Amino acid sequence: MRIGFIGLGAMGAPMAAKLVAAGHDVRGFDVRPAAIELLATQGGQAAASARDAASGADLLWLMVVNGEQAESVLFGDGAAAAALPQGALVVAACTQAPAQAQALAARVAAARLVMLDAPVSGGVAGAKAAALTIMCSGPDAAVATARPVFEALAKRIFHVGSDAGLGSTAKMINQLLCGVHIAAAAEAMHVAERAGVPLATMHEIISVSAGNSWMWGDRGPRMMQDDPPVTSAVDIFVKDLGIVLDQGRRARQGLPLASAAMQMFLAASGLGHGAADDSQVIRAYRALNGKGVSIKNDEPAYAEKIWIGPSYADRRIFVLGESWFGDFPDDLVTDDGYIRAYLDGRVADRMYTKMSNASGLAKREFWEGVMFTNFVQRVGQTRDCKPTAEDYRRACPRLARILEEHKPVGVWILGKKQGEFSAPIVKRAGIACEVSVHPTGGYGVKSATVGASWNALLEKVSRLAPSP
Repeated sequence: MRIGFIGLGAMGAPMAAKLVAAGHDVRGFDVRPAAIELLATQGGQAAASARDAASGADLLWLMVVNGEQAESVLFGDGAAAAALPQGALVVAACTQAPAQAQALAARVAAARLVMLDAPVSGGVAGAKAAALTIMCSGPDAAVATARPVFEALAKRIFHVGSDAGLGSTAKMINQLLCGVHIAAAAEAMHVAERAGVPLATMHEIISVSAGNSWMWGDRGPRMMQDDPPVTSAVDIFVKDLGIVLDQGRRARQGLPLASAAMQMFLAASGLGHGAADDSQVIRAYRALNGKGVSIKNDEPAYAEKIWIGPSYADRRIFVLGESWFGDFPDDLVTDDGYIRAYLDGRVADRMYTKMSNASGLAKREFWEGVMFTNFVQRVGQTRDCKPTAEDYRRACPRLARILEEHKPVGVWILGKKQGEFSAPIVKRAGIACEVSVHPTGGYGVKSATVGASWNALLEKVSRLAPSP
């Protein structure tokens, strides 16, 4: 069959190559010349334009991003519809809203062509393995004509019905579930990492339990990686869940789970992770709650962050302090003998007030843009013992991880002993650092001394990370 193929991207390129390997005459076009050249090396023909690819084709395959691009290829700048012979098939394999697919099919029919609404699922891996799932709607005769092409690309072919839009509806429902399952998997994985459960163990447990899902098995391992290879991007689900919610609005259907998942993908995209693998929606949960690691008996180090306000000059400054005073609520003392100080608003607010009063800085001004971490020390009978040199030394690796994860532009270290161990780590990371006497230490520290130290840090921050 003579096939015009438009869209030689991450999925389109291996699909076109599979069609060539199956014996079809494939003429391909993409906006990137390198993609066209690659197809030519694989036995396909290079087209100079979308119209050129469509000229004389029995079937035109549109592997573009969305319905808008499909319409542009056919009737806009691409003008491919005018180059197709009467009765030719147009396969719209893009993800689009059902109503959009219906409108496009009507316009294609008016041009005396036949459209199959045939979105695909399976991602890059499925495209490379010719193991896609195709959800097709359109006339029976057209589906029969296209079936040899479908079989060269897909392991599963579903004919959903004769009406345009039904294929896109099936794909939309699949994407609803995919998005919700990925977000749910990320939420569960995040709960585990915040609690200190080994993630590989947690993944194995769920994989053999009733809570398992295909997305948990596939995306879960990638959630444990800092920068996994991209098989499907976060922004794909911003688009696809947007289609789901638009359809819900048209049909006056409440879709609360899809809406919640959409917010997490939107948040991840807004944080700058739109091009990352969709498993990295977990970064939105980490930004919301902090990554966190539970304190263990063998690691009396830094607790999770407990609060962050608006950033100073759109950046973060950390305050590193000690918790050694003795007025903790009993429920903050853990069985393993460490105080989870500042992880509770009762303690946090009291400390903000103490710090502000002692430093002479207004509470709101002082805490603007500050993420407060604390040293978690051993609990004695009187709950007033101080950290030892060994405690500080053992805390250093976790401090290094916190700095790497959150990348603050400045760290204000309170306490000379704290500074002796922590300041070198901060400086090695290239982060502005200032060590101050502790303003709540009860040593008669003057607020001017503390305030001068704070201002010195702000000056260093402005030099290392000037405001945009």
